[in-house]
Amino acid sequence: MRFGYSFYMMECQTNRWQIATMIWKLKNPFSRAREPSSRPDAVAPDPTVLLQRGMECASRQDWKAALACFHAATSLDPNHAEAHAFSGNVLRQLGEIDAAIAAYDRALASKADYAEVYYNRGTLLHQANQLRAALESFDSALSINPTLAQAHCRRADILRGLGQLEDAEASYRRAIALMPGNADAHAGLGVALMALRRPRDALASFDSAIDLRPDFARLFSNRAEAQAQLGLLSEARASHEHAVQLDPRDAAVHFNQGAFLSDVKEWQQAVPSYQAALQLKPDYAEAHCNLGLCLQEMGQADLAIGSYTRALDFNPQLATAFNNRGNLFRSRKQFAEALQDYRQALELEPGAIDTHYNLGQLALLQGDFAVGWPKYEWRERIEAAKAFSRRLPQPRWSGESSLHGKRIFLYAEQGLGDTIQFCRYASLVAARGGHAILEVQPGLGELLADLDGVAELQVAGSPVPQADFQCPLMSLPGAFNTTLETIPCRVPYLHVNPTELQRCQELLGPRQRPRVGLVWSGNPRHSNDRARSMTLRQMIAHLPNEFEYICLQNEIRDADRVTLHSSHEITIRELPLNSFLDTAALVASLDLVITVDTSVAHLSGAMGQRTWILLPYLPDWRWMLDRKDSPWYPTATLYRQAAVDDWDSVMSEVSKELRAAVRIS
Repeated sequence: MRFGYSFYMMECQTNRWQIATMIWKLKNPFSRAREPSSRPDAVAPDPTVLLQRGMECASRQDWKAALACFHAATSLDPNHAEAHAFSGNVLRQLGEIDAAIAAYDRALASKADYAEVYYNRGTLLHQANQLRAALESFDSALSINPTLAQAHCRRADILRGLGQLEDAEASYRRAIALMPGNADAHAGLGVALMALRRPRDALASFDSAIDLRPDFARLFSNRAEAQAQLGLLSEARASHEHAVQLDPRDAAVHFNQGAFLSDVKEWQQAVPSYQAALQLKPDYAEAHCNLGLCLQEMGQADLAIGSYTRALDFNPQLATAFNNRGNLFRSRKQFAEALQDYRQALELEPGAIDTHYNLGQLALLQGDFAVGWPKYEWRERIEAAKAFSRRLPQPRWSGESSLHGKRIFLYAEQGLGDTIQFCRYASLVAARGGHAILEVQPGLGELLADLDGVAELQVAGSPVPQADFQCPLMSLPGAFNTTLETIPCRVPYLHVNPTELQRCQELLGPRQRPRVGLVWSGNPRHSNDRARSMTLRQMIAHLPNEFEYICLQNEIRDADRVTLHSSHEITIRELPLNSFLDTAALVASLDLVITVDTSVAHLSGAMGQRTWILLPYLPDWRWMLDRKDSPWYPTATLYRQAAVDDWDSVMSEVSKELRAAVRIS
């Protein structure tokens, strides 16, 4: 998980000191500065003269002299609202925030309808992160003068920060209506619209801000994120590059360029962007964190841990860095360290979705199902999964309610292999008296048509049926309080139509040697594809010639296809696979299936076929740790990497056992 893209608001371009001065002059059109008299009997200047002198000092940025004049004015007239207000302005320039707020409060005590002071006071309270008090101050300013466009804008900033996005949008639009040339308001509106998941509208707002401020680099960063969310990746890339060109000394634009490149998985290209940000701002904790993620994805684990640790040195409250470092420790099987980092992340952010989910995966991997299943439910809240989540009218069944005589809608939510693995729970639903309606991906409809326990089967895209309950397939193990001892592991629970089987056997022809099916890579779009897949060249380098090898892959990468058709070491037959029924019939016709962790592994295991599953150093949680067998598939044997990316040791063991099997036969 990378540290999120940072939207940047424009700095307010309004010089509040100049505004305050201008307002005072408008209200006192005949005032002018008077030279101090040199006569011994000269009278002390009145507050108006002191006020004028203070403003002249302030215009020269002689803040201490200005403050002395304003204090002298309030000594003569403790109720002089303007003098207190101007004192507040100077104190703000000097960084004395609390004293400035106190001065504004004294001004308001003398003049309750001083809208500009309410505005300045609200700005300082916002700066001090006193959001509710700041919002009240802006509301007071607007109740006196509803035309203060910048007050609407700053009020909107606070509402956006509080998560009141619709109200923030309305305030930004009010500010724009009052001052169409307010680039600050257009930019803020764009940020709010992005949070409302309206990137097209946000893009229009950012473009409006850019028209007004074409020299402001961070606006191009903001526009780039909107373009990226709309799938306009080339345009987003160009916007980021332009932002860097406009202001190469701004660490933020380098950071956001790196975030974009990380999102499109150009890890190596993202590294220089983060490094540029860190050269400009060495204590940029978020950049250290994101650099760590790039290094982790590039397989440079030690350097990645160093980056995460530096991020935490600069910001010990950065929960994302703890979470990411925990993931890296988990990938290296340093489980105690991973657990400690996950717990630290949750102390800092108790609602951190990714960390709860990661903690659940760690627990399941270690066989701690009591902790693992509840934590695994956090998967549905992960941002990337929200696009696929279902909002159904029926209540979620969590195992407590009786299913006797009830209709329950079960549906696939993840990959084909997940559906094959967990559709077995339909029989447990039926055993409790439930009427199971199962929805699966289009490719699995025919294969699962006769699945035990399913009363009705439908394909994704069909109308949601009438039901008393609903439950995604991946939540059923938790709903049934599954333990290692109670995993429903009876196989086969998937079967092949005899007609399909006969057709496949005719395609294969007479058996001359034992037949072995091969799968060496999975879906290239899978998040863990780099770890779980190998090349065909890596696999065949270890395969003995005493077998007839059959390709079970439906999707073959270009480099692997070249190997498949040009290899002289071994022959692998490729049959047409138009559906999962074809694959299932082919699996049923074989003596053995050798596969990496893909849907074919689940298909073969669910059919009770002899299956050898080749696993990366850190396997998916369902294969657990340090065991040759699988509690989910009794006919499966697991082969595990001894080190990261070490497929040679795995295939050497497979080759040894294949040769032994030939000798036995």
